[in-house]
Amino acid sequence: MLIVKKTISQFLFLIILFSASYSGAAAPIVKPANNLGKATQLLFVGNSHLYYNDSLHNHVRRMVIKIDKENKKKYKYKAAMISGAYLDHHNMSSYLTPGQLGLKNPYHYIIMQDNGSTSLTEDKKKRHLKTVKDFSQKLEKQDHYQ
Repeated sequence: MLIVKKTISQFLFLIILFSASYSGAAAPIVKPANNLGKATQLLFVGNSHLYYNDSLHNHVRRMVIKIDKENKKKYKYKAAMISGAYLDHHNMSSYLTPGQLGLKNPYHYIIMQDNGSTSLTEDKKKRHLKTVKDFSQKLEKQDHYQ
């Protein structure tokens, strides 16, 4: 079981790192997460880049279940996607409302992906950074990192 938790932790770390780097943002500050192996409820927020070809959240869930078959019912991964959208088009407060996306308990982690063009101009970079900062503050205030 320790190997499963370690493998899941490493895999989720890579997904989070990929999502941050793909958005064109500056390199993220990575904080160690002691409970990453217990991350059974994840929310992926983005646009068609995450959703294309059966959605990244489905692929990630299938890979995790392949590693941890006996607990497959615990893994509840959701996606909130808007085609062609920037991250600030999403109503994060709505997604965090208990029961809004069909889950009573809060998400352990939220993977956010912005529009691929955010790195093309200084204005888009600033918009992206402001959105990520605003969303992060909302998440911290609502204590969804359990």
